[in-house]
Amino acid sequence: MLDLSEEGIKALISRGEGSNVEFKTTLVSSKVLNSFVNAFLNSEGGIILLGVGDSGEIVGLSDQENRAALSRFHKVARDMPRAMRDGVSFRYGSHTINGKHVAFLEASQRPFVRAIGRNPITAFLVESGLILIALSSLSYLARFIYPDTALGTLLRPLRYLTSLPGLLLFCVALESFLALFLTEHPLK
Repeated sequence: MLDLSEEGIKALISRGEGSNVEFKTTLVSSKVLNSFVNAFLNSEGGIILLGVGDSGEIVGLSDQENRAALSRFHKVARDMPRAMRDGVSFRYGSHTINGKHVAFLEASQRPFVRAIGRNPITAFLVESGLILIALSSLSYLARFIYPDTALGTLLRPLRYLTSLPGLLLFCVALESFLALFLTEHPLK
């Protein structure tokens, strides 16, 4: 993460533009902001500074432009699709440097986040799909690979779980069991 204090912003400006630092002298449209955010998120992350010329001179934003920039930054962060927002970090604000407003928006990727864990229905469906794959594999083993062995006999009841009603009943029972078990025996 970048240092976004006033001194940190001054240091960024003194280093100049690069693949993850972009200077703009004036307020840019939300469409342009979105394109920079997308580019930053497809790489290592980055920051856009408004009120700074390409050569690093601080031209500043007017009070009205500064307020509008902060509003647009907030809109870009808010309008990010929910599925992406969980893995993205936005920081924005403005500083007065040498009496001139400089607004900034940093977009970076957060370390890995299990996105499906936020929505219990989505998590249930994804985990149920994974369970179906596992049950189908075990059913295949019971039917075709080990039909006349002790393992085949042990796995034989799983054949009935590969139908849709059987799977749904099994998943509901498994989810209920796991929820009850984990409330009584929380993971440490």
